[in-house]
Amino acid sequence: MRTGRIHYVTYFDFTHCNLAVASMISLLRTQRFDRVTMIVPEYDPDDPRAGVFSRMVGEIVGMDPRFATVPASRIVAECADPTVQQLLDQSRSTLLSPAHASVDALRACLHPWFREPVVWFDVDMLFTGDVSDVFGLVSHVRVAAAPDLISTLGDRRGSEIYGRFTTFVNDREPGAMRSAVARNIGFMVLAGDTREEFSAGFRLALDFLDEERDPIASFSVGQLAWNYVMEKVRSATLEQDYNMPSACFPVSWDSGPEGTGEAQVRVRHYVGVEQKKRMTLDFALEFADAGRGRRTPDAQPVPTGR
Repeated sequence: MRTGRIHYVTYFDFTHCNLAVASMISLLRTQRFDRVTMIVPEYDPDDPRAGVFSRMVGEIVGMDPRFATVPASRIVAECADPTVQQLLDQSRSTLLSPAHASVDALRACLHPWFREPVVWFDVDMLFTGDVSDVFGLVSHVRVAAAPDLISTLGDRRGSEIYGRFTTFVNDREPGAMRSAVARNIGFMVLAGDTREEFSAGFRLALDFLDEERDPIASFSVGQLAWNYVMEKVRSATLEQDYNMPSACFPVSWDSGPEGTGEAQVRVRHYVGVEQKKRMTLDFALEFADAGRGRRTPDAQPVPTGR
């Protein structure tokens, strides 16, 4: 059952403009929605990327009147947890990807900023089927995400790190985390304020990193924090078809009858440099024909901004 407005949110910067175009077109042609907000950085006017990025963002927003943008700095300034921001500043020199950690922290600000449930999706995803049914969860949970099959099927070290993090947390907070499959935060239902829990989880993840000294743990510190959040608040684990790794499938595929094989996969996640190259090819194969994946809008345009 549909509950409230269907509002999708993502973030991208200059480096990922091409992925954003593909992801937004796939969303536009497969989803029913009321609003899509793209969170973007602000570049210095003297930065040679600034003009190109501004034009690219303008072209994406121009695809549909329900598309809007908001600067990341505005959300952080108003809604970020001061402790998390301090931890980010202190750890920038030690994290493998401080930019990823900052975006992971940004997610915790989204419900307080928009004051309504949203679904976050990473911009390195293609939508291949309608996922708006996840909005039926928003009155029951504060957060939901799909299993991290990218780790459990493709990278043993990733799942092992999650297991060690679970043990690390339970040694300090007995029973705080259950032994379960990690959730991937690329596609998330955010239906409540989780800033306090994320702050605690982020501190634990950084403490764990001090002991772990593993590059994958450093890259995944935000995901570890979010998995802590999902153990601490009312949450749900989504079906696997909301966040399937693209490596499970051939480059091209035939959309079979509903409920069979690849037709069940509704969100394909492209992680890593080689997979992102493949995303462009898959997009061309799946969406080059305007007759496939037709747009299915069911709502009137809404005002931009918050």
